[in-house]
Amino acid sequence: MTVPRQQENVVSAGRQIALRGSLPGEGVQKGQAVSIDVTADDGSHSKSIRLTKKIGEGGEGSVFETSLGKTSDYVAKIYSRNKLIDTKIEKLKLMMSKSIALRGLCFPVALIKNEQGEPVGFLMPRAKGVELGKSIFMPKLLQQKFPSWTRRDTIQLCITILEKIKYLNSRGIILGDINGQNILVVSPTEAYLVDCDSYQIGKYPCPAGTVHFTPPEAQGKDYSTFLRTQAMENFAIATLLFMIMLPGKSPYASVGGASPAENIRNGAFVYESNDNSKVPPGKWGFIWSHMSFRTREAFVDTFRRGGEHFAPEKRMNAQQWLEIFKAYQHGIDHMLARDPMAMDIFPTRPKMRECKQCGKMYVPDPLHYLPFCPECAGKKGSAPYLTPREIQLNAAHAAKKEMERFERQRQREAQREVESQRNAAHRRWLGEVWKKYPCKNQKCHNTITLYNRDQARFYGNRRLPEYCNECWQDTPCKKCGYVAAKWMHDERGGLCRRCYEEEQRNKRLVAQQKFQQTRRPKRPVQNSKPPTQNSRSKNDEIGCWGYLVCAWAIVIVLAMLSNCSS
Repeated sequence: MTVPRQQENVVSAGRQIALRGSLPGEGVQKGQAVSIDVTADDGSHSKSIRLTKKIGEGGEGSVFETSLGKTSDYVAKIYSRNKLIDTKIEKLKLMMSKSIALRGLCFPVALIKNEQGEPVGFLMPRAKGVELGKSIFMPKLLQQKFPSWTRRDTIQLCITILEKIKYLNSRGIILGDINGQNILVVSPTEAYLVDCDSYQIGKYPCPAGTVHFTPPEAQGKDYSTFLRTQAMENFAIATLLFMIMLPGKSPYASVGGASPAENIRNGAFVYESNDNSKVPPGKWGFIWSHMSFRTREAFVDTFRRGGEHFAPEKRMNAQQWLEIFKAYQHGIDHMLARDPMAMDIFPTRPKMRECKQCGKMYVPDPLHYLPFCPECAGKKGSAPYLTPREIQLNAAHAAKKEMERFERQRQREAQREVESQRNAAHRRWLGEVWKKYPCKNQKCHNTITLYNRDQARFYGNRRLPEYCNECWQDTPCKKCGYVAAKWMHDERGGLCRRCYEEEQRNKRLVAQQKFQQTRRPKRPVQNSKPPTQNSRSKNDEIGCWGYLVCAWAIVIVLAMLSNCSS
């Protein structure tokens, strides 16, 4: 049995947000018109809108019409102060990031913020219709609200709801709290899923649930302490479909039985069992008999202990139920040709059978079923009469049917065993080594190992990986810190391409300068030694004596000239 995922994976209850601004619409009565300005923010865009009218109120908050659209196509849910939790806002942001866009899903599309920019609620598409629990699940209200409906319409409604659930489950979203109050019906092809902010997404659980829609492995547990699995969701889907086809009747409702939770744990499904006295009396047995064989078989295998789909991991998902109900829808005309009451939601008799002897269609006796019509069975009026030959034929027919059933079951088990062995062998083959070779990086000594499961990735002309995972790790450049694959840096001595090219350019310039210096001719070296202080003083003394000698020579020449003139 599958157990819920551990509590440590669940986001715990957060803390209440203390608002600095006001809470829009606080104190407004239901039906009262208002004009309150708020901001709708989807994470990338924000827009000012108005709350125009309060149309609903629940345990978590109030719902208001908005000014978006001509007929208020979007409504705003404003949480009460004591329900405004930080983890709830984080969950809404995660839900908005999924970009869910499907008609009929009232999924959060934007946060509603007050004048201080604080989140107080969310914006969602507006829903229409009546609750499933107040229409389809109540036979009298079903006939009042949808008087023209037939079984054809309930089949189409199941298909419509299944398509929406399949859309959400395929995106990792678990509805969790599936029940008649969270689905609104307009027509067989138009239904709305509401209360979407309680859905399970990521590590945020769905905190609510209903006993009738809870599988055996989760009965009696606190829904907010664990994450539901897809198997738990599949049980709730099957229960929802059963209660639509048998309006409002739980699959585990029985005469003289235990409580619904106890019946679910025990797998006490009474339809098509050995004790028909526990089947709810009146129309329920008739409704069950008029369903298609494949639909009845799927319900029995899902809800009865020991059934093919009773185990959690074998329960059918939304896609498998879609196939069954589309096949049911495809066979409607054939069923009507054999029984004019086949499409009545509330038939007043059992399904007609084909006589095994004459081929006529007849209404069997629900308490004494025989595979023959009253004429062939020797009945006259209400007095039953069977000949020894007819009794022998009936016993042989029943024994043949039982043997066929056992043979089909044996073949199914043998096929499952063969498939299990084949899958085990395939898994072993996938884990075997396909190729093994060294990493291309000269500085790395790792070995690249590829397994058989990797063959599909490199099918055709795709090249095999040349470097190991370690060489693809991000490594910073030693010089500038630029991050790139390790093998790229290893080939360039730990440098990025830009730093490596710059270093090479510098080396080339240095080498070129050295080369030019070796080719340049040598010039004589001139003595450019600066004069010292002593040499300067000697030169000054020589200059002074020169001046004196010149002065004496001039004096002598002047004296001689003066003597000659005299």
